[in-house]
Amino acid sequence: MSRIVDLKLDVVLPSKSAVLKSQGMPEDRPVSETIDSIFELAIQSFSKIAEGRFIIADLPPDEFSDLFTGEGKNASDAIVGEIYPGAETLAVYALTMGMEVSDEITRLFDAGEFPLAVMLDSVASNAAHKGSLFVERWYKESLSVDDKNSHTKAALTYSPGYCGWDISGQGKLFRFLHPERIG
Repeated sequence: MSRIVDLKLDVVLPSKSAVLKSQGMPEDRPVSETIDSIFELAIQSFSKIAEGRFIIADLPPDEFSDLFTGEGKNASDAIVGEIYPGAETLAVYALTMGMEVSDEITRLFDAGEFPLAVMLDSVASNAAHKGSLFVERWYKESLSVDDKNSHTKAALTYSPGYCGWDISGQGKLFRFLHPERIG
């Protein structure tokens, strides 16, 4: 059974330093008023249109095996393949900041508003990263509610496309979760 959870934007809203760092700007250098202004516009736009949510479902290890195998393109030493067989519980999820954000980024690029388009894309990407960290904590806490040994539990987020798990794994993951339900 899957659950859909809405994210409060204040949980995922990234800091200016995180966004600028992801764009390769050194943390120890001041930024221009123009960059500050573009960042503020991107944050305002994101805050108006973003709709953060995720869909999550528990999955028995034998069913995850098929999902993880995907199209058989994983690296032989994929970290996920080494970890999941020993997991007590598994869940898969998909997270979105909403189609409106993607549509606005496309619109800005099409209109030639490249600096704002790039900044909004960076804001959304950093928000998605913070959202993934939130899901990781949320899931661990959901497992630990009645567990006196919760300090020994861990929840680790892995995505198709990272750690040897081939990006083609997204196909089976999406067919399982039906993330279109969250946009």
